[in-house]
Amino acid sequence: MSNVNEPSLAYKAMSERWELLHDLIGGTARMREAGKTWLPMEPREEALAYENRLERSYLYGALSDTIDKIVSKPFSRPTIVRGELPDAMQAIVDDPSMQGLDFTQFSREVFADAALHGMAHILVDFPRVGEGLSLAEERAEEVRPYFVHVSPPDLIGWRSERQTGGRERLTEIRIREYRTEADGAWGDKQTERVRVLRDTEWQLW
Repeated sequence: MSNVNEPSLAYKAMSERWELLHDLIGGTARMREAGKTWLPMEPREEALAYENRLERSYLYGALSDTIDKIVSKPFSRPTIVRGELPDAMQAIVDDPSMQGLDFTQFSREVFADAALHGMAHILVDFPRVGEGLSLAEERAEEVRPYFVHVSPPDLIGWRSERQTGGRERLTEIRIREYRTEADGAWGDKQTERVRVLRDTEWQLW
């Protein structure tokens, strides 16, 4: 029986291809950490000699440099939205993720993820609000939809069904998240969570 944090078969198939990409993006430190995975020992090479060679080996960041160049081209100028927008839509353009990034910065971040993994995801979410709030009260509290950049390694599972017209429609997704929480008076710790979203409900594990 699988658990909620068990990646789907499709995810596992893709993640095998990501290992090399992540290690290349990680640079010299990640390459040395991977050790014999990408820098195998020579025949009859002693362990101490290998460790010395590993510490002298450097990884040229060709992949990260290439992705930076690819991403820089379409975003060399700020993104412009043409035409008049309602005030609510303008707020999304100014700060789509509500994390202080404008539309150009957010789009660049998502495109860089797509250039590395071959895809990227955006979840449009809405904050939890108290019951009975009027539209005017929601606007006063700046309650609005916002974009969440979900990187492919964090979307660990999904299910879909084919509609009557033949279109495939998502019915469930599982997103892995990491949250930093207080640990005692001064420390902190990182907790792994899985967010499950369905048509009519969501859960947090």
